[in-house]
Amino acid sequence: ATNLYPPPATYPYTHGLLSSIPRLDQERGRKLSPVPGSVSDNLPWESSCAFAPRCSNAIETCLSRSPELEAVSGDGEHLLRCFNPMGGQA
Repeated sequence: ATNLYPPPATYPYTHGLLSSIPRLDQERGRKLSPVPGSVSDNLPWESSCAFAPRCSNAIETCLSRSPELEAVSGDGEHLLRCFNPMGGQA
């Protein structure tokens, strides 16, 4: 599980999912942060990022172009499809 995503989670959707589940290492009763909005019918990604309407990190480019899938780790095992990832690592 440690290799599922490179820390910190750079893809805004992954970050949102991880923020929306309870964690055993945090205080009980902590408010969860769900991913806002509804799932888009924008798949496959033809003209924009499918997650852009729900993404807190979206920029104008996300609404007008489809991001390419890129390797974000030296071994090529971690891939990212995002114009404006968390931490600006694209």
